[in-house]
Amino acid sequence: MLWLLAQQVEQSAPSQPQAASGWLIFWLILGVIFLPYIVGSALAHLLKLKQFSNRFGTILFALAATLIPVAYQLGNGKEFKDCFRLGIDLKGGTNLVYQVDRDELKKMRATQGEGESKDLDQSLNNMVGAIARRVNPSGTEEVTVRRVGADRIEVIIPGADQAYTEEMKSRITKLGTLEFQILAAEENPEHREFIGKARELPATLTDTDIVSNGVVVARWVTVAEGQSVGPGGGELLRGLVREVTTKNSDNEDVTVQQALVVLTPKKSEVTGQFLTRATEQMDPTGQMVVGFRFDSTGAVRFGRLTEKYRPTDADQRYRLAVLLDGKIHTAPALNEVITDQGQISGNFTRAEIRQLVDVLNAGALDVPLNTTPISEFTISPLLGADVQQKGVTAISISAIVVVVFMAVYYLKAGMIAVLCLLMNLVLIMGTMIFVQGTFTLPGLAGLVLTIGMAVDANVLIFERIREELNRGASVRMAVHNGFDKAFSAIVDSNITTLIVAIVLFMIGTDQVKGFAVTLFIGIVMSMFSALYFGRTVFEVLDQKRILKKLPMFSIVKSPNIDFVGKQKLALVFSAVVILGGLATFFSRGNDNLDIDFRGGTMVTFEFEEPHKQSDFRSRLEEKFDSGITIERLTTGDESQEAEAGRRWRLRTVNDSSEEVENGVADALGSLGLKRVTMEASEVVAIADTSENAETEEGDAAPKSAFAGGLQSTLKFSSEISMVTATENINEAISGLATDYPEPSALYRLT
Repeated sequence: MLWLLAQQVEQSAPSQPQAASGWLIFWLILGVIFLPYIVGSALAHLLKLKQFSNRFGTILFALAATLIPVAYQLGNGKEFKDCFRLGIDLKGGTNLVYQVDRDELKKMRATQGEGESKDLDQSLNNMVGAIARRVNPSGTEEVTVRRVGADRIEVIIPGADQAYTEEMKSRITKLGTLEFQILAAEENPEHREFIGKARELPATLTDTDIVSNGVVVARWVTVAEGQSVGPGGGELLRGLVREVTTKNSDNEDVTVQQALVVLTPKKSEVTGQFLTRATEQMDPTGQMVVGFRFDSTGAVRFGRLTEKYRPTDADQRYRLAVLLDGKIHTAPALNEVITDQGQISGNFTRAEIRQLVDVLNAGALDVPLNTTPISEFTISPLLGADVQQKGVTAISISAIVVVVFMAVYYLKAGMIAVLCLLMNLVLIMGTMIFVQGTFTLPGLAGLVLTIGMAVDANVLIFERIREELNRGASVRMAVHNGFDKAFSAIVDSNITTLIVAIVLFMIGTDQVKGFAVTLFIGIVMSMFSALYFGRTVFEVLDQKRILKKLPMFSIVKSPNIDFVGKQKLALVFSAVVILGGLATFFSRGNDNLDIDFRGGTMVTFEFEEPHKQSDFRSRLEEKFDSGITIERLTTGDESQEAEAGRRWRLRTVNDSSEEVENGVADALGSLGLKRVTMEASEVVAIADTSENAETEEGDAAPKSAFAGGLQSTLKFSSEISMVTATENINEAISGLATDYPEPSALYRLT
């Protein structure tokens, strides 16, 4: 817990000097651990209740541990409402759609000797899980990852914080491939055979493979930006390193380093697929590194590799190249044989270390994605503002009713229960902020459930106290017996619910995990509030002679019902209800499942003028059903806070895209749907430009790649993305009963 607190401090103030950050963490730890117990002891002495010193300290410690992160964020200028992380359904977020990089996929499949379409469908399904683990390693971030269409992945990130979104983009598109290879060395006779061929290759970023007998035995590999694998002194066997000049994104000349790497045979290669765990670690010099551990197969392979290239003497050591996503990030000297674990060092920042660990633990992507999303919008909360307001109102009214009932029915004891409930809420909220949990509608449902269970615990205790008082026991003895004899019932019921919360977190979806996290935290805090804090309050008030009597109202007087004698009737009734519920469930079939489980169709549409969701939702529900989801999409120049918008997205379980598109057009056509029309020029043949054009220097222009084909210039009535245009035109042309070939490119839109 204290390590997490230190993490929050470092993330919130990365520009602070190291010494200042260290002292800040020290004083925070001192304040969280020791100060509460010092204050608790002083308070106990002040009240002349020395026996309660540790109890006071523990209660203050719980409050300090959960409230200090809140106070720290408020001290940094945040408003209280901004301390809570809200999920997509409450706050909206950023919607990203990524597409498979077909060109890179072809290269990858060619390198692996496989076709482009090999298991692409299964690979995309695997990628959904891998990306979800990358962007949501803790399971509490409420990030939605799902497959869209044949070659796309959709990611919805709660909130619209640009820095957080950019970090997520980096995690999403990283391939996450990890390899361990050996740098070539002239002193090794086996390496000399291909070193000559390697030196003859042109210094470019392409055609870097060295082939021997039809097998790629070595490769020039680019060194990652900011890293270096220079010789490093005479004690190392000298690796082959060269510099290559290339163009960056700004078309400027830049120089990158390449090193010659000896490739291990595929049956013996050591890759990230054998990793069991990657962790953040610190090396002996205090530098942050990535620690890794292999499974048994990886340990055997890594042991064989490092055994083969172990140091031959004190001055000759090979260098192990660590490749991440095809680039060398570090190349340490091999000092000894390594088997099941090691470290990856480099010029990494703390954020890069954390990101790298998450990516490696999630596993490599089966296929590459385009680094730039084909679609990026800010989406409105999935729940409308009116629905959110109704939810808040319902929770508030429920809380008020519970407080009033406990205070009126149980009187003094009820007021103590209200105090326990307030403590419970403070601890839950503080803990959720502390662990950076995300509040969603399912999470709020878990919160309401824990409040109910907390009140239930107090009711069990108070009723037991009432029984003891009716038997003539003193207040002190009644309180003692009430807590002791209700303890087992409360703990048993809460432990079973905790087990359910753990199972839901382990196997549930992101939304279910949010509910499970809130439920787990709420149950733990409610037991602490009722059994520890509540008992302390009762005993302190008794010790100070404030609780001389504990009057309570009683609606049911001495019930005389033989519940046990009616057990057979109860069993029959329960069996009928259960079987009836199961029959209803199975009879509905897929109607029990929403789009998250069944899949469906997603359609984006745009109005000519802004409209509120309430203006058209009923029309869409008539056309489809009430289970639809409607999201408002905004771009950078639009306000997310406004209720009205032009661009919207509909999700429905209907899996016929044509039916959904036609249904949307019929339902919303009268509201002014924006339609993009296209004009096409006359279809003409593409000439061989080498015979008809010259360059500025007077040379013949190169031959067009499409010479001999057909072309037409397309003009759209309004802006449209290249991806949408390409897909629709390809689909239209493929459906024509003509001899026209499928277009190989759309290279100009006017």
